Amino acid sequence: MHAYMKRYKDYQIQERIPHHVKYIDEPKLKNYEMMSIPAAGYKSTAEFEAVEDYLKLSGQLFGERVYRPRCTNDRCE
Repeated sequence: MHAYMKRYKDYQIQERIPHHVKYIDEPKLKNYEMMSIPAAGYKSTAEFEAVEDYLKLSGQLFGERVYRPRCTNDRCE
């Protein structure tokens, strides 16, 4: 599970975020420039979306873990 999460994080950093910046943010900034809208303070949301997706996936994968053992020496639930 941990190796999968590491590969998913690497994918987010190396592929998804640069793709978002190149194909979504750059055209958006070009449109702003074309319409004479100042975009100096524009910050991409790609990193935030990647973190949100990573946390959602980790919650799904690790959220099913039980916090205490189901079976003890005395009884089994």
